Formats: sequence, structure tokens, C-alpha cells
Amino acid sequence: MLTKIFVLDQILAAGLQSDYVTVNDSDVRHQGKNGFVTHIGNDFFIWFRSTASKSRLIS
Repeated sequence: MLTKIFVLDQILAAGLQSDYVTVNDSDVRHQGKNGFVTHIGNDFFIWFRSTASKSRLIS
């Protein structure tokens, strides 16, 4: 699991080197619980993270 997170964080870091990115936060409901999903991407990469908080800060 840790390797998977490391690779995903490398993809995000590489994608943020692009000239532009779009960011979108959306409300989600899964298994009766409210949450948020954050999308970051452009024409060449896409990254999603689901959390209970709308904060874009990654811990």
C-alpha cells in the first residue's frame, strides 16, 4: 500500500510541473457517509483523492 501511495504522489508531483492544471472539489456520498473528492488534472494526467474533509492540503 505504501508503494502505491508513493507512486501516486510521484504522478501528482510530475503533473503539477505542467503549464496548467484544473482542480475540482465535489461532494460525494458513499455507504451512507458524506465526503469529498478532489480532482486535479489536465490533458495528460488525472489524479483523484477522496476524503472526509474539503481541505486540499495533503497530510
